[in-house]
Amino acid sequence: KKRLDTIAARWPATEPQPYDIVGPVCETGDTFAKARAMPPMAEGDLLAFRLSQLILEGKMDRTQPLHLIGHSAGGFVVSRAALYLRKMNLAPNVMQVTILDTPAPDHELTVEVPKACSGMDFYVTSPFVLGLDDKAPPAGIYLKHITPEAGAGLLEAHRYAYKWFTETVISAKPGDSGFGRSPFAQ
Repeated sequence: KKRLDTIAARWPATEPQPYDIVGPVCETGDTFAKARAMPPMAEGDLLAFRLSQLILEGKMDRTQPLHLIGHSAGGFVVSRAALYLRKMNLAPNVMQVTILDTPAPDHELTVEVPKACSGMDFYVTSPFVLGLDDKAPPAGIYLKHITPEAGAGLLEAHRYAYKWFTETVISAKPGDSGFGRSPFAQ
């Protein structure tokens, strides 16, 4: 039986937040600090932390591929997680990042993430995504504009990226755009 772990998180606060810093070192309940003000977590830090934890506990095999998929602002979340895994030398040998219509992609997403991954795809379905040109995509990024359904408004076109990609999980052949480019489809 295959298992799928899903992590959902709310966006972090912008001000330092109080955290209890706990063990275990000797005992499960070891506490090092109570209500210590710590900087807020950035997008993807929680996902990166959880993935790192699974790898270090041996519950996730680094010799197996990892495919991180993010729609809209979720593209920043999965990108940050990929960078963190690479920085901590915990990234699997094959780590693919797929971005679905993430608005206003920044330097980290378009330059740093492709260097950290074995593959990166960016699918655009709406005018929310600015600054990416099919004729000159950023190095290391497979960039493709997908035409949404006829008559789709701005939000419908943005949502279409998720709908389209989900449909390719069933229909794409290895090498096709969408899930066909996943290491799991090869």
